[in-house]
Amino acid sequence: MPRVALPDLNLENAERLLCIAALEQTGSIVEAAQLLGISRRHLARKLIKHGIVWPKPRPAEAK
Repeated sequence: MPRVALPDLNLENAERLLCIAALEQTGSIVEAAQLLGISRRHLARKLIKHGIVWPKPRPAEAK
């Protein structure tokens, strides 16, 4: 897993950044959870806790 720059030593912020980094690297909740060493359900609860939306919403198509 690549390094994640932490702006401060706040554990909540670190947890949020690590969840986002794992999701962006793997592209799926199942693989991100494996990378983080937690269950899929545990990661899903953390996403809710931190207000992280996954998968990212697609931008609306231009008309």
